[in-house]
Amino acid sequence: MEELRIGVFICHCGLNIAGSVNVKALVESCKDVEDVVFVADHRYLCSKDGQEFVYNKVKEENLNRVVIAACSPKMHEHTFKSLLSDVLNENYVEIANIREQCSWVHTNATDKAFDLIRMAIARLRFAKPIEKRRFKPIQSVLVVGGGIAGITTSLDLAKMGFDVYLVEKEPTIGGNMAKLECIFPTMDCSMCVLSPLMSEVFNDPKIHVLTNTEVVGVEGHLGNFRVRVKRRARFVNENCTSCGLCSEVCPVEVPNEFDCNLSKRKAIYIPFPQAIPPYYIVDPFSCVGCKLCLSVCDPNAIDFTQKDEELEINVGAIVIATGFKLYDGERIKELGYGLKGVFTSLEFERLLSRLDLRGKRIAFVLCAGSRDEGHKRYCSGVCCMYSIKQALMAKERGAIPYVFYIDVRALGKNEDFYRRALREGIVFVRGRVAEVREGLKVKFENTLLNKVDEMEFDYVVLALPIVPNLPFDVPKDEFGFGLSIHPKLNPVESFSRGIFLAGCCSSPKDIYESILSAHTCAIEVSKLLKGEIELEAKFARIKENCIRCGICKEVCVFNAIEGNVKDGYRVVEEVCRGCGNCSAECPVNAIEVYPSDEEIFARVENCGGGVVGFLCDWCAYNASDVAGRLKMSYPKEFKAIRVPCMARVDVKHVLKALQYADGVLIMGCYVKDCHYSSNVHALRRIDELRKYLKKLGLEDRVEVVHLSSTEGEKFVKAVREFVDRIYSRRG
Repeated sequence: MEELRIGVFICHCGLNIAGSVNVKALVESCKDVEDVVFVADHRYLCSKDGQEFVYNKVKEENLNRVVIAACSPKMHEHTFKSLLSDVLNENYVEIANIREQCSWVHTNATDKAFDLIRMAIARLRFAKPIEKRRFKPIQSVLVVGGGIAGITTSLDLAKMGFDVYLVEKEPTIGGNMAKLECIFPTMDCSMCVLSPLMSEVFNDPKIHVLTNTEVVGVEGHLGNFRVRVKRRARFVNENCTSCGLCSEVCPVEVPNEFDCNLSKRKAIYIPFPQAIPPYYIVDPFSCVGCKLCLSVCDPNAIDFTQKDEELEINVGAIVIATGFKLYDGERIKELGYGLKGVFTSLEFERLLSRLDLRGKRIAFVLCAGSRDEGHKRYCSGVCCMYSIKQALMAKERGAIPYVFYIDVRALGKNEDFYRRALREGIVFVRGRVAEVREGLKVKFENTLLNKVDEMEFDYVVLALPIVPNLPFDVPKDEFGFGLSIHPKLNPVESFSRGIFLAGCCSSPKDIYESILSAHTCAIEVSKLLKGEIELEAKFARIKENCIRCGICKEVCVFNAIEGNVKDGYRVVEEVCRGCGNCSAECPVNAIEVYPSDEEIFARVENCGGGVVGFLCDWCAYNASDVAGRLKMSYPKEFKAIRVPCMARVDVKHVLKALQYADGVLIMGCYVKDCHYSSNVHALRRIDELRKYLKKLGLEDRVEVVHLSSTEGEKFVKAVREFVDRIYSRRG
């Protein structure tokens, strides 16, 4: 077994540390700690001279573990691990935070600084080397969904040099945007914007457009996905010239889906004139087999021998751009959907160019199911603007539009668009519509006049909630939208690494926002696939004592554990993010993660008493650093242990801490902001533990606190109140 030779380097940081820590005394104390063979101090360890001093001493003294006692690891952990990378494994370098969590928040902080250094030394005794792995990803991408987001992503990726497979379940690309007459706030013709992009995608040699196709299975991981798609037969080949004679002779008429079933199409048809691919298609469910179309097709483009086929595509990443659909108006019976003259906003868009609106009174009902506990609690974001757009279009055609609203949400420059509607005489009525009855009598509460009123209209248009059209098997939020890793820091990558979310599948967006998210997706995919991919070095490992209970697989939000009871389980290293939740859930300690149980126990056993805080690496630890930078003091009894996520905290960690400390604070992200979406499992475990501790009268010795990374003041308040409560009760 390797002899431990631990070196401790203590920084003065000018007077930032040395002003409240007796560095010389600290050096002498550290010399007496077991396994420490070298201790030195330096005025500025992070300076060029300081780094050279550390590097040279590590080599001269043959050190195989190093503690840097200085500022927060958030500042210079990478600096020192990189500095020593050719002589020490990165897991053999530990930062003791004696500035932000010690000298800046306490006076006479020498004793606590020593405790923090001893905790760092103790961890290194159990540290194991972390080996990084790299691999070359497949240089192609699957884009699922051919709306504006999917089209934009595909074009961007193709220009970056990637092969792109654009899969669309409908016979044409274009998505919902193709159904719009114009777009706000510019009032441009929708197809004038979209049609050139559709043609560009179709003609790009790097983009393989697969319409009438659906994804039926995905295996693999980031860099190497194996995707099975089912391509349904069109029964029309590329000889088609789109002359339309086949459709003219077809005797069958059925509702036209592209027109929201408000018009008819034939059994052989093209969805709309600018459809891409520009070929007709046979609907096998409505075709009666008369084959009249064959008799008029000179190019021999119609081929009834075509079969559905299943293809396998290998790609390095997947972008989901499956768009949205509207909430079912039938579920809001009180608003009259189904009555003659009551339309959804998308239906009305398709009818706008056909209806004679002169002198017609039109009611636009906003929040028709949105911001409603009985239907969809969220705001769909774009309804106000597209309803105003439709009201302006109707006004131009001679209609008298009324917009019934709760609040008009016109973000940014859209405020000018709203003001334009006011100038042009659109009538805005503040109040929720309660009922739409026969005769299109609209009953509503006018909240400005504080009265219930009723008006009669010729048409009623319901701005229904946008709901996700996400058949894909990815983690979803409570509303069914694709769940991104973080709504602000990483809004386009899903929790399944290598799978990205563009457009409305992750949240309601207008066209501008959908295009922005598509550009972002392309950039993030490119960053991942260009060159080699470096795996997360701190992924979980299943050990030989696994009893195959499968709990780890059930709780892994990243789907990083595969297998079954018969064959056993394994961690897919390329997918694991190292949150530690699986290890904390394992009933037999059969999963090893970073930091290991031994490393956590070692820190706890050397904390020197007081209160132990388990701080998640993302928000809570950052909040403690914020408190330090603001010099906000709190009791010295509090000592932090950094963990990747609150979910890493096991019941046994808390029980061990209660043997060596007087209380335990578990601090992490707010549930909705958890960077792993795993901390809900920690809350469940801690809640069960507190029930047990309550029987012993000890439940108040353990507390959970949620923080954002900027909430230094809340961090300090929580620590003060908890420590004061612990010691006031002890008398």
